[in-house]
Amino acid sequence: MLTLWRAADPEKATPFDRKNIIGLHHFALKADSVETLKSLHQTLVNTPGVEIEFAPEPLGDG
Repeated sequence: MLTLWRAADPEKATPFDRKNIIGLHHFALKADSVETLKSLHQTLVNTPGVEIEFAPEPLGDG
């Protein structure tokens, strides 16, 4: 389960800055295939309000 909380006043909330604020900056998912991962990434890219710093990439030997 993943729970996301909305700020009480989003207009006055401080945007997350992974280099200067402690908190969640990495979320991992296991996908059954590269195609599934790419599809999920594209869905999130096309979702309003979602910001993605970079696309999925292999780690180590993949």
